[in-house]
Amino acid sequence: MTEHISRIELSKPQGLPSLASEPTNVYLLHGEAPALVNAGHPSQFDELCRALRELDVEIADLERIVYTSWNVEVLGAAANLPNVDHFVFSPDMGEPSDFEAHLEARRAEIRSLAERVVAQEESYNEEDLESVDAYLSAYYPPMPSNLRFIPVRSGHVVAAGSFRLEVMATPGPAAGHVALYDAQKHTLFGGDFSASGLPAHMEEVQAYLISLERLQKLQVDTLLPNRGKPVKKRGDWTLRRALRFLNNFMNSAPAAMHNAPTVIEFIERDLGHHIDDLAELVLQLERYRAPMDELVRARMIDAEGEGLARRYGVDVEDDRAPLRPK
Repeated sequence: MTEHISRIELSKPQGLPSLASEPTNVYLLHGEAPALVNAGHPSQFDELCRALRELDVEIADLERIVYTSWNVEVLGAAANLPNVDHFVFSPDMGEPSDFEAHLEARRAEIRSLAERVVAQEESYNEEDLESVDAYLSAYYPPMPSNLRFIPVRSGHVVAAGSFRLEVMATPGPAAGHVALYDAQKHTLFGGDFSASGLPAHMEEVQAYLISLERLQKLQVDTLLPNRGKPVKKRGDWTLRRALRFLNNFMNSAPAAMHNAPTVIEFIERDLGHHIDDLAELVLQLERYRAPMDELVRARMIDAEGEGLARRYGVDVEDDRAPLRPK
């Protein structure tokens, strides 16, 4: 990419749902002591080693890795690198030391959602849970219960390669999420923020929007996401565009909620087809349900019912209500 950075694009295992199958970006920061931003998914470790060798860097040459979240495709390969210093955002200076417990909670959350779909939707049955179990096994493999790392907080500065990276807490996209900013180089490692389109996953919509608002005020030329192509010029404009897109989606979504759809009905209406694979549906449910519940919280739409039977868009009083208080 530049004399300071090399982008390493790592492929995912075959057979994952589309929302989880996009390649992962890892960034090599050049300098006297080369470093990485993120280590990738555990399944990508061999590919990472080969890519580094092609750049004349051996794993043993790495002294430190700085991470943008606790996502398994960001932090998962850390277990394969015991001799490297791992800098991980940790507000309480403790989590996610038991990384396996963190992933087990995530596995249980996904499996529970899949079971609720099977219990409610006639088009899915117990056999469809096999695709969910296959996804969980491939994407969330067992991890060490004792992950050794150096905890960092928002405002800390970490030297990595020729960069000085300011840690910026940016909740919303994923647990433990941060952006890493080098003000002198006008470079931002944006983590799991989507540079275009609806994000594949949001932990919390309001926090996501607030974090994007904060980032788009920075002077950013080079924007380096965890997924998708890097932006080499006008990265701050790209961030503003991403914020506008998400706000526009949230503001226009109520108009599409005629006949009070459930979240599954809304997804299939938006995508234009029925989703046969249960694992794919579960990830789409997580993708859409958070913004729909945020619309209810912000009183842009109403809702009736509970769980997957909840219907959205019922008797809204004011469709011009602000997404969140200013």
